[in-house]
Amino acid sequence: MNQAHPTIIMRALDFHWRPSERKKELVHINQCAGCSSYLDANPGVKVDVESMIQELGFKFAAEDTI
Repeated sequence: MNQAHPTIIMRALDFHWRPSERKKELVHINQCAGCSSYLDANPGVKVDVESMIQELGFKFAAEDTI
């Protein structure tokens, strides 16, 4: 597994980052098959990411998805 995927996911979960920076990481996670596979293999982390998206109220625009 490419180590970039968990690193990007952990940066998105880091509450010290500005929301705009975190959204940039979340958009990547939303588009990246490798990140998606990592989240599928780590359901606890997937729940954390989904909870954070809801908590911050991020809505992905059509151009943010594949």
